[in-house]
Amino acid sequence: MSVYDLKVGQSGKIVKINVEGSAAVRLESLGITTGKRVTALAFSLFKSSVMIGCGSVRLGLRKNFAKLIEVEPRNLKQRQRQKRKRRKGAPCLLAIPTRAKLRYSTL
Repeated sequence: MSVYDLKVGQSGKIVKINVEGSAAVRLESLGITTGKRVTALAFSLFKSSVMIGCGSVRLGLRKNFAKLIEVEPRNLKQRQRQKRKRRKGAPCLLAIPTRAKLRYSTL
């Protein structure tokens, strides 16, 4: 599956980049390498290009170029597991001033 085949908002792990020459060097300098997670952010009007996000980089790619980047899409179950793990973090303490003492409550 390529980056072009992802749906908007769907992410995947880069498996292989079939690009050579200066384009490969440019992608590497932007931090788009194998093993990184890529998200499809938007498509153009007639799907002639795609905007992807990788870390803090947002990049617009033409259709032909996007089809050369192979990704392994993330499963919905993996995404749900990660959301559960995030919720199990340390409780947030909030100080509520009362008359003479501070009372702490968890959110």
